[in-house]
Amino acid sequence: MPEDKSAPAAVPGDAATIREVTKWLLGGFAGLAALILAGVQVSDVISDADPVWIALSAYFAALAAAVAVMFAAARVLLPGYSSLRPIALAYTKAQALEASGRPRATGEDLFGELARRWRELCKTSRTANAPDLSNELNAGYDKRDELRANPNATVNWRGAAYTNDNVAAFDSALALVAEDSARVVSAANDYVVRQRYGTLIHVLIGASIVVAVSVPVAGLVGSSDSGGSAKSVAVTGPIAVTLVRSGDSWPGALAGCNEKKLVGVIVGGTLQKPVVAVDATGVCGPAVIDLSDVSGVVPIPATAKDGSH
Repeated sequence: MPEDKSAPAAVPGDAATIREVTKWLLGGFAGLAALILAGVQVSDVISDADPVWIALSAYFAALAAAVAVMFAAARVLLPGYSSLRPIALAYTKAQALEASGRPRATGEDLFGELARRWRELCKTSRTANAPDLSNELNAGYDKRDELRANPNATVNWRGAAYTNDNVAAFDSALALVAEDSARVVSAANDYVVRQRYGTLIHVLIGASIVVAVSVPVAGLVGSSDSGGSAKSVAVTGPIAVTLVRSGDSWPGALAGCNEKKLVGVIVGGTLQKPVVAVDATGVCGPAVIDLSDVSGVVPIPATAKDGSH
């Protein structure tokens, strides 16, 4: 196949506008998604969620929605066609598939659009479709190269003979066909951008719904355990607390203690499930209690009035 010499076409104004709008949409969605997702840490979701799979599914559904928007936006921003060659190849393939009895082939809507506007787009060319126009244009460039290489050459193109004596007329005719080619490529790009933009809007709407639902679910599930308590925070230093017994008896070494409240210091674990060193009070001897598996005992941070340790 000869080298594709068709000149790139300028992007039409409406396609350029669509691409500018897409940049704003993409930037706005990316900023909003980043702000929302920043409030939900994967480590928190994994460590605190119950059950974990609900929070993880919601979290990664939001991420997938954001990726889908970026992919759809990238398809709008990327150029569709730079010359007639790929349009001609796609047209030929679609025609062959249609002739073989295959249902509507990919790209036929584009070719239908070009066919409806062909007379408007191809004002000087005698061709009927993109492959013929591509062949005619490439043949014209080859003939021009032949004239430049051989001062005595005579070339036939589009039913007329040209020599170096009337090369200006040849260049003028070739420029008109090149303009037809540019209009066809621009129309194809315009159509592709509109279709991809429509897809982007649908993806954006769907992704916004997914993010609006998934992120709160991940945040709520990941910020509470099965009992609805606050997130676990590791203890970084001794914290004075008052233990309040809501059950019938104290656990472990304090099982015989009758006090309703005991004063102690958190020496390990987390604020949610601490390890507390209890002071001796009356008949209640000193002891260390791990509240990670204990129910009926509530640790309350000691106030200045209660005294600190």
